[in-house]
Amino acid sequence: MGKMDVGHIGEWKLIELIRAKLDLPSSEEILVDIGDDAACVRLEGLSLLTTDSYVQDVHFDPRHYNFYEIGYRCLACSLSDVAAMGGKPRFVLISLQLPPHTTVLSVEQLYSGLLELASKFDFRIVGGDTVRAKDIGLVCTVIGWTDRAVERSGAKAGDAICVTGELGSSSLGLHLLNLESQRPECAPFVQTHKRPVPRINEGRILASSQVVNAMIDISDGLALDLHHLTEESRVGAVIHYESLPINGELKALAEEYGSSPLDFVLYGGEDYELLFTLPSSEKDRIAREVEVHTGTRITEIGHIVAEKKIQLEKNGKLVPLPRRGYDHFRN
Repeated sequence: MGKMDVGHIGEWKLIELIRAKLDLPSSEEILVDIGDDAACVRLEGLSLLTTDSYVQDVHFDPRHYNFYEIGYRCLACSLSDVAAMGGKPRFVLISLQLPPHTTVLSVEQLYSGLLELASKFDFRIVGGDTVRAKDIGLVCTVIGWTDRAVERSGAKAGDAICVTGELGSSSLGLHLLNLESQRPECAPFVQTHKRPVPRINEGRILASSQVVNAMIDISDGLALDLHHLTEESRVGAVIHYESLPINGELKALAEEYGSSPLDFVLYGGEDYELLFTLPSSEKDRIAREVEVHTGTRITEIGHIVAEKKIQLEKNGKLVPLPRRGYDHFRN
């Protein structure tokens, strides 16, 4: 049946196949899942709800991604929003827009990508929708929980500004993907772009520490997301160029392909790392705790200031850091 297309088997048979793909042992949290008018689940604590749309030729080009990668990447990006508030995903709804010529095998591969994340972070896909469309699209709705939701609005003057992981590798990977580079040294960056790791575990540790004042995930680029955080907190920031965590190969590859490394690091987006602030005195302790439990490095990249300016310090000079990054309606 895998070679048959969804237009041939019809919507209800497709839903049956998806239901079989998602068949898991019963859970006390889930009273009703796929197969009824709505899912019915038990929720405890503070609930986090987020939804994102992913559209062919806006978020992904099917020439460069297989269905497994499309499913994985789209859901990983949604999970990152839960991570940014210190939450854990519990339930997910997936709405699919599919051309009728899409093969059943392709849908199964897409759900395999979704299920990799479900297994890694212990949540359940409990429903969604399917609809005929001209192009491929997904809407991912994630319901999570937390005992402390970290917002963007709590940064304080004097806080250290920190990030998880490395910056710029994902956007460089997209650039190389679009250039269709086959060089071996490009492959890790392409992989980073296609398979981002939502920082769920890191976000939980940061939130439970009780000392992180503000947090956001880096989806639109460090510069723009820092502007989002400081505007909500009504503060400013200074970023130190020399402190930015950058893959050693990024600078060489970017320059070789005629681009500035800073364009990827500051403005490229889709890193899905966490950007957060906390008292400077707590930074080393929290960084050690995150690295011990997750293996993820924490880097201090700047500090919060009272004056509502965002500046970049490079070679001892302060220059304005533009409010620039990914914008759906400008780019």
